Amino acid sequence: MELAVDGFNREAARIETEYGIAIHPERVGNTHTDLAHYIEVAIGIVARKLPVAVYGADSRRWTGPQSPRQVFALYEAAGDNTADYLTQMALNAERIKAKKDDLDRSLKQKCLRPKTNGKPCQMRPLYQAGVGHQEGFGCWRHATDDEKLELEKSRIAIEVKTGCPGCKAGPGEVCLIPTEDGLTPAQVGLTMVDGEWPRVRVLGGADIHVPRIELIHPRVLEPAE
Repeated sequence: MELAVDGFNREAARIETEYGIAIHPERVGNTHTDLAHYIEVAIGIVARKLPVAVYGADSRRWTGPQSPRQVFALYEAAGDNTADYLTQMALNAERIKAKKDDLDRSLKQKCLRPKTNGKPCQMRPLYQAGVGHQEGFGCWRHATDDEKLELEKSRIAIEVKTGCPGCKAGPGEVCLIPTEDGLTPAQVGLTMVDGEWPRVRVLGGADIHVPRIELIHPRVLEPAE
């Protein structure tokens, strides 16, 4: 494929609109043969609906139009049961939005149990496995001893049944929660799960990584309208 400098931006806009492939305008004066080759290959990958990887080179879910080279790299990294480029782009965006919406909903919940003055408590409820923070459940002050004990039992059951994919703690071991300042998650030994670093929640009075909880109590994630 040969792309003339004249009209390059219009052609780049057309390719992005039609195929979801990003060709940056600043490359207009630097259109080499290898770039033209990658554009042609990338268009072929999209047009033929060939499978591409879920995660990009940074191990995160990729979103938005990718460069021709990135499209090719995603194609080369594709595994079993992966979707075509445009489908995977939409699925990634939906998954990321659903996880954000789910977290936002959970963090906005209120205890609502009556305080000593009779007014509903506005503190965040305690975290429950498979539920998150649920409105009406007690915060640390208002949850009953039995409720706190059940939360602790639920965490112990998770720790016994499975290891943590995020920190590599084995079954029966507590999650390893790094405390070193100034180090990246990778430097302290954490592993990305589903394209993100594992979040920590307090369950039954102790820290545990969310991906470990979700191995036993998977969440059904739906984007907010």
